[in-house]
Amino acid sequence: MARIDTQIADTRAHAIAARLAQDDKPERELVIDWQNRLSQLLAAEPSLGTELRRLLGDTLTPALDASAPGLMTVTMWATAQDNSRIYQAGGDQYIDEAR
Repeated sequence: MARIDTQIADTRAHAIAARLAQDDKPERELVIDWQNRLSQLLAAEPSLGTELRRLLGDTLTPALDASAPGLMTVTMWATAQDNSRIYQAGGDQYIDEAR
């Protein structure tokens, strides 16, 4: 089981890196790889089908949307007037005004 956990963690890390790099080829390759692995597992153990569908629906699919850091949509609007300043960030921001 630890080996599978490690493989899943590695796959997730590769998928997140590919998304952040806006390169969908590695992610597509990972999807194909895991589809093949799961198909082989189900061919060898068809009784696991119900449990696998539950795991995908209840745990893995919702985690895809919520767990990938840096993969969010941010929309910001601002209007500056006179001598005002606007600082907006979709993540960490460091401002040094000690001039």
